[in-house]
Amino acid sequence: MSQRHFLIQIEARIDWQPFQEALAGLYHPRSGRHGYPPLVLLKALPLQRWYNFSDPRLEEAIRDRLSFQRFLGLAIRDPVPETGLYSGSHTPLNHQKERISWIEADA
Repeated sequence: MSQRHFLIQIEARIDWQPFQEALAGLYHPRSGRHGYPPLVLLKALPLQRWYNFSDPRLEEAIRDRLSFQRFLGLAIRDPVPETGLYSGSHTPLNHQKERISWIEADA
């Protein structure tokens, strides 16, 4: 993928560590039901907005596009979060919207 690719440029400009720290309490890989790292879900939100995808279309695009998988930090064999985990009221990110809402304003 070219270094001029939009997602590579975005990845280089955003320090995701503060988001990772803010969301750390939402996920434990060995506790509770199988879940997805909150940073993966968070990074999917601007993708959804930038490309005007519904939840089902976003899930399909993540499965299909290596550029999306790379942006999200997913390996090719990693499971892709299912439809409804991005924008539904039950998403773990829903409880953190005030802490992360400015990312959509910058999109």
